Amino acid sequence: FDIAQNVYGTAKNVWAWGKTIPIITTLLGLTETIATKVLDTTIHMDLPAIDENGVKSQLKKLDDDIVTPVIMAVWKIIEAAVAKGGEIVVKPVLTEVLPWVLGPLGMFDDKKEEEEEKKKKMAEEKKAMTDSSPTPEVVPALN
Repeated sequence: FDIAQNVYGTAKNVWAWGKTIPIITTLLGLTETIATKVLDTTIHMDLPAIDENGVKSQLKKLDDDIVTPVIMAVWKIIEAAVAKGGEIVVKPVLTEVLPWVLGPLGMFDDKKEEEEEKKKKMAEEKKAMTDSSPTPEVVPALN
């Protein structure tokens, strides 16, 4: 996944961008000059050499040996939950919550149509029962 390498690259890009801002360019330039002088005096290397020979190779090791295996281990643990997430979270939201929220806006007319069909069926059953009854004025209650 190269997480450490990408973070380092982003930090360098932010530093380079910061040097374009007039207010802090002097401070960043001064800091870089001091770091370059200290590194040259102590280990006789400049920043680009340390970047290529030391930092990038160590970050690659860090990514390959630690970060990527940790990410894969965490993924193995949560993979089952993510797979069932659609069943546990998404499906109830789509079938229960969205119709309840968007129903008043007329976006879920299917349930309204089903309710209307039920009402029509009940009315037809009542009418059929009334018509078939020997005494139409006395009809058993339909609930």
